[in-house]
Amino acid sequence: FGPRPKFDIHVRINKKERRAAMAALIAEKIRENRVVILHEESMQNPKTKTLAGFFDKVEIGAKRALVVAPSDEGEKSNGRLNLFKSVRNLPKKECAFVSQLNGYALARCRDLVVLESALDQFISILGGSHA
Repeated sequence: FGPRPKFDIHVRINKKERRAAMAALIAEKIRENRVVILHEESMQNPKTKTLAGFFDKVEIGAKRALVVAPSDEGEKSNGRLNLFKSVRNLPKKECAFVSQLNGYALARCRDLVVLESALDQFISILGGSHA
């Protein structure tokens, strides 16, 4: 029998507090102009080389970034799968669905790249509505 901790070190955070923390992190990125909106039409064939060029063009380069995709499973799910694979091949780049966003991923990344199709869902996290 090995040593056991005296108490549980995990902290439970309420849903409202978690959403407020995520909204604060997103608002901070917006204030610092660290959010880029990517039009999917311009990415007809998402390849790693194309995405690397995009990150260089928007001056993200080798810095840590998070690509946010919409949560719905629509007709473009195959294209998003290719996007995920392309982002996965780049160092310091991660990809997540809006429904899977968490505070740790938002705090860890320097820049956010939001797909245009995910913009409405992304704004709903902030508690606002897209007009």
